[in-house]
Amino acid sequence: MEVAKKYQDRLDYIKTTVKKSYEAFKPNYDRWNEFRRFIFETSLTQDDISLLTQLSKPQIEFNVTEAYISRLMGEFSKQEPSIMVGSENEDQADPLTIHVVEQHIRHILLDSKNQHTRWEIMKDIYSGGFSVGKLYTRYSHPMSFDHIMVFERAWDPCLCGWDQTARFSHKGDGQYCFELTPYEIETFKADNPNINVDKVSFNR
Repeated sequence: MEVAKKYQDRLDYIKTTVKKSYEAFKPNYDRWNEFRRFIFETSLTQDDISLLTQLSKPQIEFNVTEAYISRLMGEFSKQEPSIMVGSENEDQADPLTIHVVEQHIRHILLDSKNQHTRWEIMKDIYSGGFSVGKLYTRYSHPMSFDHIMVFERAWDPCLCGWDQTARFSHKGDGQYCFELTPYEIETFKADNPNINVDKVSFNR
């Protein structure tokens, strides 16, 4: 009970911290969505479309950027970077241990079981400027007590945030990071029957 109260008391601080971090990084989220729309959907803004319609001009687009990114992704698929495990002291390191660790990490990153995570992350970086990957543990199956390591891309990079004081590009020097998880209203009501959602506002 005391532990629950401890985290309950920190809830307001956590919510405020997440809000400030998200607002500080919002220009990057907006650019990410704008770049992705420009590359994969249309290079015309709504103002451009309205102007062309008024002038009775055709809405013609020549998307050369997507073709260039597709070429880079094709080169990436043929020469995909991989990992190499080493030791700070090669004289004292066991070569067999290094080999086992490297193969274990390769097994975790294997694309045949993680839905081409590295491909999707690289695509995010080329088209949006950044991406988010996460490494965590989970049970190997519902009836198991064994944990396995899982590496995957975040559901949406624009729903993730980091400590504003972090200075490294990978944000590893920050005190915290977070990922916002979208819920369908029916699922949320089923999981949280005691929470009133009548006054909750929903954004697109």
